[in-house]
Amino acid sequence: MRRLDAIDQEVAGGPRSLRVVLGDTDPVVRAGLRALVAGADDLELAGEVPDLVSAPHRARDLRPDVVVVELTRGVADSLAVVRSIARGAPDAHVLVLAGEHERERLRRAIDAGARGSTTAFVERGIGDVLIAWENEALLA
Repeated sequence: MRRLDAIDQEVAGGPRSLRVVLGDTDPVVRAGLRALVAGADDLELAGEVPDLVSAPHRARDLRPDVVVVELTRGVADSLAVVRSIARGAPDAHVLVLAGEHERERLRRAIDAGARGSTTAFVERGIGDVLIAWENEALLA
């Protein structure tokens, strides 16, 4: 994986952190994700959403580089959110979080417009955000 230093030249011609929006209905999960982002020099927390319904609007308003969203049991709703983010904030790369048992749903999220999906964000965390930003399809 390339370091952010190399990516910086592709972004806006200079060094900056990747801006991340976190979307998860569980406040404990959001707190963990927030801690991961806060601990990374390469990332900046642009915002959070406690529900998926507001994620597309926040992505449009905040213009992040990466939007991390959970894949909920109501898959159709989650996939609609991914599609809406991809349409409304096309420069934002979506990274979808889900459990190990949801691999097929993760693949469907990629088809809906997510740039990456992972079941192992806590273990690999920041690397997954960077891979999603680099536009590689991630199925971990």
